[in-house]
Amino acid sequence: MWADNMTKQKGHGMNRYLSLGIIGVFLIMAMAEIPGACAEDMPPALEKALNMSHVPIYPSATFSTSDKRDTYVAIWFETQDAAEKVMQWYEERLTGWQHLSFKGRTILYKGPNDLKATQVFTRPYPYLFTQERGEGANRETNITIVVQQVISNAGG
Repeated sequence: MWADNMTKQKGHGMNRYLSLGIIGVFLIMAMAEIPGACAEDMPPALEKALNMSHVPIYPSATFSTSDKRDTYVAIWFETQDAAEKVMQWYEERLTGWQHLSFKGRTILYKGPNDLKATQVFTRPYPYLFTQERGEGANRETNITIVVQQVISNAGG
């Protein structure tokens, strides 16, 4: 249905959506360094999007920022825990999610098995990945969670 709606729009080819999706992923990766606030400070709409997608917030993570688009919302969190520990925690809780390797990162996504990165990034599948920066006491892990935007049919 999602792909059908895209192809029905006049003047918009699949290549444009693929390009926009890939650009969006790189923007998401680039924004991962923005300083954060407490997870409790996350806006209710973002919390609702995570709850509807059944993606939990890592226990020691603090909310950093978000990027809301027409079809998805990207939410960034930060923690002092190692990326490997964070990913293991998510793997234990998001049973049935698939693994994908992309640019040296493991990405977890909820969707059909054996998709390519461009397919995950351009379709309405929730996904997440981590990125570790620094060492020792300066280590910080960024958690990026991307979920489908909740669109109301009630006009609000």
